[in-house]
Amino acid sequence: MAAETHTCRQEPTDVLRIGDALSRPVYGRPDGASARVLLLAAGQRIESELQLRRLREAGFAVQLPSEERSPNDPALPPADPSPPAASAMFTQRLEAGQRLRQTVIEAAGDITRRVASGAAPDIPNLLSASSVLAAEVAADPYAVATVAHLQQCDDYTVEHSADVAILTVAIAHLLGRGATDLRLLALAGLLHDVGKQRVPKEILDKPGPLTPEELKEVRRHPQHGFDILTHCEDCAPEARLVALQHHECPDGSGYPAGCARSVLHPYSLIAAVADTFDAMTADRVYHKGIPARPALLQLHAARETHFDAAAVAALIKLVGVYPVGTRVVLNTGERAVVIAPNPEDTTRPVVQVDQDHLGRALARSFTLFLQGASCCIVAAQ
Repeated sequence: MAAETHTCRQEPTDVLRIGDALSRPVYGRPDGASARVLLLAAGQRIESELQLRRLREAGFAVQLPSEERSPNDPALPPADPSPPAASAMFTQRLEAGQRLRQTVIEAAGDITRRVASGAAPDIPNLLSASSVLAAEVAADPYAVATVAHLQQCDDYTVEHSADVAILTVAIAHLLGRGATDLRLLALAGLLHDVGKQRVPKEILDKPGPLTPEELKEVRRHPQHGFDILTHCEDCAPEARLVALQHHECPDGSGYPAGCARSVLHPYSLIAAVADTFDAMTADRVYHKGIPARPALLQLHAARETHFDAAAVAALIKLVGVYPVGTRVVLNTGERAVVIAPNPEDTTRPVVQVDQDHLGRALARSFTLFLQGASCCIVAAQ
């Protein structure tokens, strides 16, 4: 049975235990802190022994689970095994996103296998997967985008195609694209790198720098992709153009043709942002992925020349000012890792608090939804 949550007054005569929640925020100066910090937000349940110790340092009477009690002492309430409703809902959303990503990975893997064997992509099957992806992203774009970059298979091209499809559709949704556009963009994202099947694997997987000739060969993959899809009679022309143009830039500096913005399809501009972001943040044999935050900053800096500014802005909103995986410092001094963006306020994502104000690991980390909380992020690490 879940433990009862107690509401206590902020007076030293109250004995605080795990499971209690204070009616007002509590401030104090923990050992090592140079100024008063927030110890516990109003309504936030006490979830760890460390929180109790900090409250004790601030003058509150607390009962630690690790302390010996006499037989006459009241028993502590058992820890509540059930997460808060918001946390449970968040977990369910992530699990649904992970299942969707696996479906998309399977569709991307089918493309690779068929083209590698000389067959054409199974467009009807891909359209079915694209419809599912479009519908799921429209229902919950932030949770779906959060599961991008999970390591689920050993083939980078397959995972990259799946993640680009997810991010492309999510960006397009934030840009106001309708259901038909989202389905076509999902298909285009899945097929955007199909031309790499005609690039020798030893070049794609080479751990060191490419020679000029090898680089030239890699840069032929957009044309290869266009040629492959041209022979698929039931492939949408938009998908063919994305395969051809996803490395082109609005200022004409891209490849394979150095096209100006006026001839680039809007879908290609969206896919280019998703493709570049995923490539920058993914680990490869020759490239260690960079964190999402600096990748977003680089995209933002090039938004008027190499990328579509609206698509970059949508990606930043989607991923958040503090992207998933970013380590942050709260105004309480505690350290946390971002585990989900917050579309209502990108400066207040969902975080997992795992270190105290001195950088020591918590015995029990906890999820904190910064939206509406009295604490906030003061620095990103």
